Amino acid sequence: MRSQKSIGSARLPGRFRSKIWMMTRLAALLALLLAANSAAAHFSPGTVIQSYVLDEGQDGLVAYLRLPAPFVFAGEIAAAAAEDRPLASPFLKVAADGGTRFISRGALRQDRNGAAALLEGVADWRQNNLPLDAELQDWRLLPMAEGPFDVGAAKAALAGPRTGADPGFGQAVFVIALRLSVPMPAATVGLRSGHPPLTLAEGVSVDTHLLDARLDPPLQRTVAGQLEGWVNFNGSRFAAASGFIWQGVVHILKGWDHVLLVVCLALGATSPRRLVWLVSAFTLGHAATLMASIFGAVPSWTWYIPAVEAAIAATVLYAAIAAWRQRLEAVWIMAAVGLLHGLGFAFVLQEILGRGPGMIPALAAFTFGIEAGQLAIVASVLALVAGLRRASRTWTALLRQAALVGIAALAGVWLVERVVVLV
Repeated sequence: MRSQKSIGSARLPGRFRSKIWMMTRLAALLALLLAANSAAAHFSPGTVIQSYVLDEGQDGLVAYLRLPAPFVFAGEIAAAAAEDRPLASPFLKVAADGGTRFISRGALRQDRNGAAALLEGVADWRQNNLPLDAELQDWRLLPMAEGPFDVGAAKAALAGPRTGADPGFGQAVFVIALRLSVPMPAATVGLRSGHPPLTLAEGVSVDTHLLDARLDPPLQRTVAGQLEGWVNFNGSRFAAASGFIWQGVVHILKGWDHVLLVVCLALGATSPRRLVWLVSAFTLGHAATLMASIFGAVPSWTWYIPAVEAAIAATVLYAAIAAWRQRLEAVWIMAAVGLLHGLGFAFVLQEILGRGPGMIPALAAFTFGIEAGQLAIVASVLALVAGLRRASRTWTALLRQAALVGIAALAGVWLVERVVVLV
């Protein structure tokens, strides 16, 4: 069997040479068209986080919630949409311009029963398939918050003042403490959103962080979506690991620059063994940078984010050119590329994995998911190449060259776009 290198560099009959140029030009044109709707950068603010923490209390359990304000008013939003009318609530006020909405702290303080009904209704709780009563203990309305949310962060937020300017509807979070009456405080507790899911803008997604502080150390999970279905606080470390593995798979598949770089590895490696080394080096570099980010070893300079994004585009361009020339051999270079791609994700890592004693296992599961996603991409590319090779070795070489030229063109456009932002 001929090696991939011999296939990639096979001398083509003269009647195919003009077709190669035609295919590569079409690939480059397609890349330019795709670049007009450029792939989202790693730092796109498209993921909204809501957090739930379950802890032992003096009488039952205490649930601490940190929810962006629209999730608290999701019932009112759904009702307004169903009746085709503007959003209205006794706890919202409209600015003089008629469009901007603010959350009224005063109205929430004055109507305690109404506020309790609103905040207690954000989630449904159950144990042994029986509903649990949730009683509002305390709440605070704060500016949009980021970073880890655990028992300490919740108590610190709830100890702060209730006063302040009324925040904009989309620029605030509620921190809520609920007392749950449970017959068995140590047993599994189910959780589901108390409202229909919000309709999200294009490119926006929701991740839900769950922290079971009843355990030592606390067990953290991340699940995608708005909790339309039931999830459990059940102490299952397998379930937690599975969630982080899935997040790793999603991360690699949603990042087009990651995907295209792995495609270049699959098309450019000269042997299966070399391919394994290159992909593994990329993964280890990625994991090393993510580990460093846990300990705060990531700069926060204003120019740093666009610089990293530009450099990532450059690595995809390099990989495409090296694969096209059959020079994708240096494992150490791919490890360095992995370090760089890890930097591109470091700023949102804590939002996905959370922060706490379980951070290292979570990162290990997340990295395993990245590797699984990469292997899925590699397997798909190799399967496609094998199928094409059976049909025609000549067309396999032609399409391989066209794909790499298209990736290089697209990466070049990304590089220009990101450098322009940088300067």
